[in-house]
Amino acid sequence: AHKTEWAKVWDKSDVIIDGDDEAQFAMRYSIYHLNCIVPRHTDKCGIPARGLSGQVYKGAAFWDTEMFMMPFFSFADSALCKNLVNYRINTIEGAKRKAKEFGFDGAFYAWEAQETGDDACSLFNLTDIITNRPLRTHFKDGQIHISADMVYALWNYIVTSGDYGVLADGGLEMMYQVTYFYYSHTAYKPLKDRYEHHSVVGPDEYHEQVNNNAFTNKMIKYTLEAFGKALSYTKANMHDTYSAFVEKHDVSFIDEYTQKLYVPEPDSRGIIEQFDGYMGLEDISIPDLKKRIIKPNEYLGGGCGIATTTRVIKQADVIMMLNVFRNEYPKDVLAANWDFYEPYTEHGSSLSACAYGIVAAIIGRPDWAYKYFMKTASVDLTGATKQ
Repeated sequence: AHKTEWAKVWDKSDVIIDGDDEAQFAMRYSIYHLNCIVPRHTDKCGIPARGLSGQVYKGAAFWDTEMFMMPFFSFADSALCKNLVNYRINTIEGAKRKAKEFGFDGAFYAWEAQETGDDACSLFNLTDIITNRPLRTHFKDGQIHISADMVYALWNYIVTSGDYGVLADGGLEMMYQVTYFYYSHTAYKPLKDRYEHHSVVGPDEYHEQVNNNAFTNKMIKYTLEAFGKALSYTKANMHDTYSAFVEKHDVSFIDEYTQKLYVPEPDSRGIIEQFDGYMGLEDISIPDLKKRIIKPNEYLGGGCGIATTTRVIKQADVIMMLNVFRNEYPKDVLAANWDFYEPYTEHGSSLSACAYGIVAAIIGRPDWAYKYFMKTASVDLTGATKQ
């Protein structure tokens, strides 16, 4: 019976690679882990970071689930995507509590989500190995892109599966609460006549409390546009759901906010600045930066890390944005940014190589694409996340 059930799983999800046994093994090992850790029996939990490979993240669910794992299940088994989507819908009260904790409205989803949706992440979750004192980080309060990541996953599930009914079962409310959180967070700049987002942390965690992180603002823009599409769909096709919703919520702010939200654009070279002021940081190579390390394993980011004032980044950030929105930018922009940011990327996260690999494949760099594919597919076998 066990073999029969696994045969059904593999029939849906196997990927066959001819001519490369090492790649085939690494791919199937990764697929095996994904199929092991996804909640098949319930929509009351998410997928913990690192799955069954380690307990360093305390079993909490991160954005890894929605942005890196759910795309696989969209093709392998959309019913499992629905479980994951419903987990976030079911835990929206925890996201609301977090928003209130930091003085905002709406739903601010947890960076390290527990069963209730409350955040397991602390404000001092690293230790300075030189002073042995706890370090204040802004993972919990600064990584606001997490809420947009939830909407991205929800809307992609709806579009790919055709299950618009989830909008009536809490999906539309979730999208609104996330949108309202961003509206309560945004800063309107009258001299520029635009909305901005300040003091955030993008995927690159080495640089905290930055303004207008490109990935973050682009994801927020996506959220606003997806919510607009959801409203239009329910108005046209789900009259009762739409009527009950607009009777409860004022959505008059959406159009102006969407129109005037600032999203960094490519410069004359085609390069998108990761955040305001990034280009003014010290231009230094990763090897030269690491010569400044005093003790092994010291954290390079945060308030006093050696990478903070430099262009060296922890993981794919602008490249992650271009990976997600690859069809919205011409290939020459993807190539220009890949060439610019790749030498500065330390790949201090297992979430980095995959984005660089996919974009490399799109822009016609098969050697780099293969390198980063193998790095991604074999990470649980080798543990090698950094260069």
